[in-house]
Formats: sequence, structure tokens, C-alpha cells
Amino acid sequence: MDYIDTKHVAAELKRRLQNAFPGVKFNVRKGTGTASAWISVYWTDGPSTADVEELTRPMQGAQFNGQEDRYESTDNTVTVTVNGRKVTGKPLVDGINTDREISADALKAAAALWSEANDGADPASAGWTGALDIEGHTIRDNWGRTQARQIAIDVVLPRRWAAAKEQAAAQAARPASTHEEGE
Repeated sequence: MDYIDTKHVAAELKRRLQNAFPGVKFNVRKGTGTASAWISVYWTDGPSTADVEELTRPMQGAQFNGQEDRYESTDNTVTVTVNGRKVTGKPLVDGINTDREISADALKAAAALWSEANDGADPASAGWTGALDIEGHTIRDNWGRTQARQIAIDVVLPRRWAAAKEQAAAQAARPASTHEEGE
């Protein structure tokens, strides 16, 4: 069985993420700990963490079992390109961390929705607030600022991501321009 080095898995993961989520900038970094190899994936807005983790999960060669305090093999295999040739093997990756940032613009839109539901109050200065229903999503009791962040995750970002996917699909469906000079 061939083993695939973490750096090659990271490069393949970045390629797969860019293909699956066009227009989203992913930062994929390889890191190593004392006894394990990790990959970290960062992006802003775009797809949900769950959507990204669907692509990252098969790229892990092991995962941590907290109850037994040990790593266990996933039996995953991955195919990557190394020096121009396709290689299939077990990924030498013990874990892949995902970190989705929320842009200031998305947080601002979420704060506006929160304020609208709370008689114009500012979520940044609000204390503990009861549950809210925002566009069919229940936002649990919490501090105003935390509720606004949840609105960004549950309402604003999914709406924006759906619109971005529709726009990309519409652009892909348009025929290539056949306009020639002089017409």
C-alpha cells in the first residue's frame, strides 16, 4: 500500500474544494504536530462547514477517538497527482480542521435582521434575549451579539451562497460570445 504525503493530500484537497465551490477562496495549510499530520482549511462566507467537511472527510487517513485517546485508521484511500503521475494510497493525514470566517458584511446584514426583530435595538449592546424566528429559522435564547452571529450562519450566508450558485450556473449556461470585431 502506498502512503500519500500530507503535502500532496493538501494540494489535492485545495483543487477539489476550488472545483466544488467555484469563486470561493480557500486557504489550505499543512501543519504537523509532534506525532501527527494535520491540514487546516480556511475560507470566508461561501459554503457551510458541513458542505466543506463532506469533501475533507475522505481525505483523512486517521481520526482521533477521544474516548480511547488514540488515532484510528479511516481506511480511506485518495488519488493525487505527484510529479505528473496519478498515485493512489492511504493519506498520511490525522485530521482536517475547518474554519469558516464570517465577513463583516454578512454580520452587518445579520445585525440588521436582528434589529428589525427587536424594535431597532442594537445586538452589540443587547443583553440576554429570548428566542427569535428569522425567516423560518429559530434563533435560540442568547446574547444579542451571539444571536446575530447565528442569524449570519443560518440565514444570511445560506441565502448569499444560494444566490452565488445560481449566478454561477446562469453564467455557465450562457453560450460563449461569438461577437467578432467589426460587427
